Amino acid sequence: MEEVFKIAEILVENLKTKYKDDIALIAYYGSYAQGKATKLSDLDMFFIPSTDRGFQASFQFVLGGIGYDLFPISWERAERIASFEEPIVSIIADSKILYVKTDEDQKRFNQIRDEISKIERPESRKGMIDKAFLKVKDCYLHLYKMNIEKSSDNLSAIRYESYEILTNIFESLAMVNQVYLKRWWGGSLEQINELKIKPANLEKLVNTIIVSKAYNEIQRASEELLNNMRLLVITEQEKIAQIPKFTSLFKGFYEEEKSIFNKVVSACDRGDYKGAFFATIQLQNEIMRFLAFAEKGVWYNQLITFDILNEVYQRLAFYDLISIYNPNDLNSLKDAVIELDISVKNFLESRGVNLEIFNNFEDFQKLVEQSL
Repeated sequence: MEEVFKIAEILVENLKTKYKDDIALIAYYGSYAQGKATKLSDLDMFFIPSTDRGFQASFQFVLGGIGYDLFPISWERAERIASFEEPIVSIIADSKILYVKTDEDQKRFNQIRDEISKIERPESRKGMIDKAFLKVKDCYLHLYKMNIEKSSDNLSAIRYESYEILTNIFESLAMVNQVYLKRWWGGSLEQINELKIKPANLEKLVNTIIVSKAYNEIQRASEELLNNMRLLVITEQEKIAQIPKFTSLFKGFYEEEKSIFNKVVSACDRGDYKGAFFATIQLQNEIMRFLAFAEKGVWYNQLITFDILNEVYQRLAFYDLISIYNPNDLNSLKDAVIELDISVKNFLESRGVNLEIFNNFEDFQKLVEQSL
């Protein structure tokens, strides 16, 4: 270990001489910074250039069987990393400084590191869950590609996509728990398994994905793990959600939806099954979204499945227009839409929502004159 740092010292001294005006800071990270280095551990170092010329100082080599990597990170990228825009937060958080040019550079770096410590605060929770949501959402593309590869019995391709799913889930789990991953690859598993908030069967499913040689088994484990993580993120979103005031949320809602009710009826009268299809699903979709948000405080997003979105709507026994839709029987759909119109209007009025509905021009004109 002493030899490793002697080599690092030689590098730093040369950089200080050749790039004295071009490099703001040099640091190392990884196993040596965390006190977990073995005799085969590489020494990973980064530097922050203060000029364009400073980027030229990048240097990678192998000496005595040990790899050395000295690469540049701009101030802007360091800030992005500290904001969890990249999954390498530990590079900044756990790094040890070897050289810093000025007190101002030291202060700026400390401020960036301080941003990382803020993730543990209650006021940071929503932002971290939002970032976790994006990571979980990205997993579905890899699951889709895994389904494509399954038909070719390509184990390498299945394992590759499962790796992408695992790493995204590990990142999202760290975010949900408002921590950062201190190590990567398999080194993060110990930390992951000790997290307070985690999906069901995490350790078992991860192990299956890593150990199994059967592509069907890997796929099933990946799907189950992703679904469990999806439900976890939804639960955490609901925990911090603020339930809106019902009357405020639905102010003007029915008046806007009335045009879509009419679009469905008109399409049915014309025999326009294509127009009826789109208008029907749009109408039910918007009613479901608002009802779900009114109860749980979470807007519909890509992790919320139809059964969750439809929960309140179904409980109120509103007509399921989507299932009723039949291109060969638009009259039944029309009748259901008319009944749903009445049901929604009565429901909103029963919850105290004031609907601006006028039976004649005189009433409308009178209200406009009083209100405007």
